[in-house]
Amino acid sequence: MRTFAFAYIFVATIWISAALKVKVEDKSLFRVVPRDEDELWLLKQFTKSNYEVILWSGIDQIGEPVEFLAVPTAMDKFIQDLNSKAKLNIGVELVFPYVKIEMGTEPITREPDANNCTKLAPKNNPVPVRKIPGTDLFTGIYYTVKMPRFPEGFVTWTEATNDHDANFIQIDLNLGNLRHYRPGEKWDKDAQWMFRPTEDPDWFQWDNRVLSSQRNAITTWSYKEVGSGNHIIASKKPEDIDKLSAGGEWRVHALWKPVPVPDSNRYRLINKNFPMGTITWTEKKYGNYSHYIQVDTNIEHWEHYRTGEKWDSDSQFEFIQAEEIVLSAAISNFSFSPSYVDYIRDEYAVMVNYTLNNPSSVEYSHTVEQNFERLVNVSYKFEIDSDFKVRLENVTIDNGLPSLFGEGNVSETFKLDEQPVDHMNVDIVSFVVLKASKPITIPKHSSIRVSSYPEWLSQLETSFNSTMQIIGKSTTGAALSGLFIRDHLIKLEQWSESWGVEEYGVSIRMEGVFKGNFTVKGAISVGQAKPRWNNLVKVDTCLENNFEENTNSPEMA
Repeated sequence: MRTFAFAYIFVATIWISAALKVKVEDKSLFRVVPRDEDELWLLKQFTKSNYEVILWSGIDQIGEPVEFLAVPTAMDKFIQDLNSKAKLNIGVELVFPYVKIEMGTEPITREPDANNCTKLAPKNNPVPVRKIPGTDLFTGIYYTVKMPRFPEGFVTWTEATNDHDANFIQIDLNLGNLRHYRPGEKWDKDAQWMFRPTEDPDWFQWDNRVLSSQRNAITTWSYKEVGSGNHIIASKKPEDIDKLSAGGEWRVHALWKPVPVPDSNRYRLINKNFPMGTITWTEKKYGNYSHYIQVDTNIEHWEHYRTGEKWDSDSQFEFIQAEEIVLSAAISNFSFSPSYVDYIRDEYAVMVNYTLNNPSSVEYSHTVEQNFERLVNVSYKFEIDSDFKVRLENVTIDNGLPSLFGEGNVSETFKLDEQPVDHMNVDIVSFVVLKASKPITIPKHSSIRVSSYPEWLSQLETSFNSTMQIIGKSTTGAALSGLFIRDHLIKLEQWSESWGVEEYGVSIRMEGVFKGNFTVKGAISVGQAKPRWNNLVKVDTCLENNFEENTNSPEMA
């Protein structure tokens, strides 16, 4: 039963000593009145369970209101479970439908300081690694960009800015600077670029690693002319970013794509606003050595950039993968030969015996749960193709036996150090936690004897099939796609045509032999219920399984 007593918003304000402010909203205040001793006792047990309700008042006496804060769905489940397990019909009253709690030390909420909000949040979330159609390049991967026309130089940016607070893009040819762009040096990330997916599947943002992550800049072109076209810049002015972002009026200015040069590993860059224009360098220099990069918008020049023409190499770029790729493997999907296995009682394990008591006058439903920590001493021998040369940072083995031979037990995962490339013999000595559970019903004024123990397999030896999935991440934390891993292994000459490509990895079928002693499941046995009302006392603490045996009573048979 629900009664809407008030339509007001109930606000509770608590001032605490810590310097913080916490708000809890979208909750309601409910009231339950225990009608007898059984309801009072059961309410106390349920409030100690894992329900998303907050006890707002104490639980003291029969007939005294007990108040809870909760979202309506959580309170419904709380009452439903209470009534179904205890076979009661406890009603709930909705007192305040809207409740807001504020806790803090400052009574006034302060607005953020405008001076601290001048920078936009950097784009530091990993970008999906997806292959760019028609190319060997991927989104989400940083590349060092070079121009064959100036093989010693690096495409990077200048400290000089234009009137719109944007950095110019250049090909740095200053001999004093070049060593600083090498891997691990102070400017290596300044010469790294990434293609970022956009709302248009055929076009991409072309982001500089430093300018995009630290200054939230977007690469575009400038109305300021240079050479025979317009400067390429990275704009970071907030009002420009709005126009260059998805849905903005300048969006096409910020969309790029690489176009392969036939019979080479080089590319031309195209801007969507100038689909016939060419990205190239200018005679105008930044300093004494470096050249600005432009989009050549002079129609008379376009034919000279075609393959084999005089300016062909002036518009070509090379993209060299700049990130370290870390590969790992996960072996799972075990399929063992035996279809039936005899379990053996673990004679060295300690049996757990205890009594569950229900001193209330209502039947109570309960789930008995028991964990067993047992030693695993097994070995896996994997048969690996002699051509397998992939270097792996680690290998994770999903120990398949508990889930296949046990009863709902969770498989354990074992993490290993780097493996040799020509074989894989894995010996595992570890403790695993086996979980066993069994639902029971305890009649009113009764007790039930429970025993639990683990069972095991002795000297098992069996063959199996399994799947190794090679997965990977870039140094920026982006998860690699299966296509990227395949192309990466092909470049390293570590690819086999028998392997499969999946969305997030490469799949390899593996066979092997498993040996060992293995505890595989837990068993729970439950005795007959016995009436024991005169020998029990009711308790309000939850020492084990919501019940406690009266230690002053005679031992129960």
